[in-house]
Amino acid sequence: MAPVSVIVPVHNAAEFLEQTLRSLRGQTDPPLEIVAVDDASTDESGAIIARLAAEPGPPIRVIRNATAEGVARARNRGVLAATGEWIGLCDNDDLWHPRLLELAMRLQSKHPESKAVGVDSLGFALATERSSLEAHQRGGMVTNWVEGADVVAELTPTVGHLENPPTRVATLADFQQDTVFSTTQLVVERSEYLIAGGCAPWCHRADDWVLCGVLAARGSVPIVNLPLIFYRIRSGSQSHALAESHLPLLMANLALRFGGPTPDVRASAPLYRHLVTNQARASGATGRALGLALLGGGFSLREYIGILKAGRRSTR
Repeated sequence: MAPVSVIVPVHNAAEFLEQTLRSLRGQTDPPLEIVAVDDASTDESGAIIARLAAEPGPPIRVIRNATAEGVARARNRGVLAATGEWIGLCDNDDLWHPRLLELAMRLQSKHPESKAVGVDSLGFALATERSSLEAHQRGGMVTNWVEGADVVAELTPTVGHLENPPTRVATLADFQQDTVFSTTQLVVERSEYLIAGGCAPWCHRADDWVLCGVLAARGSVPIVNLPLIFYRIRSGSQSHALAESHLPLLMANLALRFGGPTPDVRASAPLYRHLVTNQARASGATGRALGLALLGGGFSLREYIGILKAGRRSTR
């Protein structure tokens, strides 16, 4: 049994939650526990968790929030309650390859100095949603269209050779140039998660990006170079809205930590540009434009306008 507590923030996920929890319980190296943080769900999510918790398998512990606090706080609350030496983070609609924990912890044993290890992911969606996803430009994130009867069984054969999987090591320099990994792709030592400050609720849509950057800054991250996380893309999924007052703080933090202290350096970092574009996709882009201009991201006014227009088009 892996010394890993898997944290699953749950909010109105009844349609997918059972598949997710069963994929966690079906690990060849089972987790020590699954901590489901029910973030004030109003659907049948709570009943699904209770039913599965009564079945044999790794224990499922439940934490219930009286009011919805958001995914970042739910993750942090689950980590604080966890008993495992290591932490895995899984979204309530994603799925794990059966050998994810086995291969991740095997890689960590080869890099005992590393406080976090990662795996790659692939985006999948139901074939029945293809037209709607492609109409909203999300179809480009999908590498596998599935029928949906048993998604894990359908996707597992596509992953590749597992007996001697390819690996790579990600550094802060890599993270500055691309996303490289997100928190749901990591298995991280619990104490390291806490030292790094956990997920940052004030970042909203980028709550886990700051954590990943801090982890990368504190040490290199070995990664199993195979897609062991099956990331669900769906038309009904919406990112958390970003309050306009948070944007200057978010952008300043990301620029100083990841992009460099001067506009010319920040502008050269594709990650910074990606984050700016991502923020522009939320509502209320005018206030964010002012925040970006004040921060001086190294973009011309014409580039800012283009980014904001592109963001607005992608949400229609």
